[in-house]
Amino acid sequence: MSELRLIFQKVGTAKYLSQLDVMRTFTRAFMRAGFPLKFSQGFNPHPRISVAHPLPVGVEGYAEIVDFDTKDDMAPDALGRLAAVLPQDIKAVKLYTPEKSVKEIAFADYTLEFIYDSGVPDGILETFSAENIPVMKKSKGGVKESNLRDAFTDIREESRGGRSVVLLARLDARNAPINPRYFADALASAGKAPDFARYARLRFLRADGEAFE
Repeated sequence: MSELRLIFQKVGTAKYLSQLDVMRTFTRAFMRAGFPLKFSQGFNPHPRISVAHPLPVGVEGYAEIVDFDTKDDMAPDALGRLAAVLPQDIKAVKLYTPEKSVKEIAFADYTLEFIYDSGVPDGILETFSAENIPVMKKSKGGVKESNLRDAFTDIREESRGGRSVVLLARLDARNAPINPRYFADALASAGKAPDFARYARLRFLRADGEAFE
């Protein structure tokens, strides 16, 4: 049996797929590509596939991780065969045998783009410098107030145009990572609600700040 890791991108229209849709997509793609998947035991066997830190719906990802088990070693052309059967906006980037557990993931870098029809207001970055940034966070237990400041370790302005500003934020990927849309909620509470927002996860990192693979 081989444990394998796929790095993939989830962009364009694929960002609207739910986690369940993503799992179904990979299960079908692996089988169409002829991967000898390893199935679980029991009355309802299913492929041993897991996605690390599933993306919220509407967020793009450029270095996403899916781990899976196979009964045999993969052929050298496995990545190409997989790429040929995946949907257009889910792109296979790298296939390899992992040496590190996804439990070592500590942070994730995101781009947060906020678009304003009437021009970018002042004080966007300053909104996130406060020690307490209250947002109403939804969970299975209901809605409760949370401090957004606890969810990220660094944030800075990446670029600015006439109608948009892009921030680069390093979010904590442990302890129920927060949905990046709460940054737009914080701006709205500060009277700077964007007319549109786009979010993308760029990479995962270890606790020492080095890139995770």
